[in-house]
Amino acid sequence: MKNIKNWVEWMTRNPELAEKYYPETMQGLTDRIKESEPFLMALIIQKLPDHFPKWKTEANQYFGIKRTKMIQGYIELINTVLFEYEYSNEIEQNAVENIKPELTEQLEYWVNELKALPPQPISINESRTKKVIFETLTNMDKQGWQYAFVSEQDYNLFADLLTNFFEYKPYTLPETTIQLKRTCKTKVAKALGEIHKELSNENKLSTDTNYFQLIRVLSHFEKETEGDLYKALTR
Repeated sequence: MKNIKNWVEWMTRNPELAEKYYPETMQGLTDRIKESEPFLMALIIQKLPDHFPKWKTEANQYFGIKRTKMIQGYIELINTVLFEYEYSNEIEQNAVENIKPELTEQLEYWVNELKALPPQPISINESRTKKVIFETLTNMDKQGWQYAFVSEQDYNLFADLLTNFFEYKPYTLPETTIQLKRTCKTKVAKALGEIHKELSNENKLSTDTNYFQLIRVLSHFEKETEGDLYKALTR
């Protein structure tokens, strides 16, 4: 046993000679090390930064809640790898140190992306108002909100404006008009009339100038007079 221990120590201190005279033995030891748990974990850690382009491509394909959850997932994973997980061996610790600068830069990118996202819509499970808005806009056509809105981001933005308006919460009208798809004006107007009828507690539609102002953020109604808006919503 002592001779074996001395031989292993010699191989460790003289890897070039060991590789030259005992290639099969050295290859066997290398394969066993690569199959060990710390080594496999280190390989996974070192490959994490390589996923960044793929993650960006995937995240850019979505809007709204799904995009937010994806970015939050990336941030949570990177934070865990860099700051939260306690590595029990030097192999894993060295792997983390090697990728730390690159992964820290990627973390900063995702944090900034998350900050730039618009406020997420209120859960329909928490708000009767949002539920009415969601169901009405969904039922205006078999295509749902996609029938009228160009993107889910635009739909969520407008749904949030409606929700805050009817719940008497602060809201800010967007500086740019929300573009709608062609030939959807009639169905959208009808849906907006139904929403006001269901949710307005004090104002008649004909005199609700604030509601008309909100509707004008939609491209098809941007230049409509209050009289024309009233007719469109009650037709």
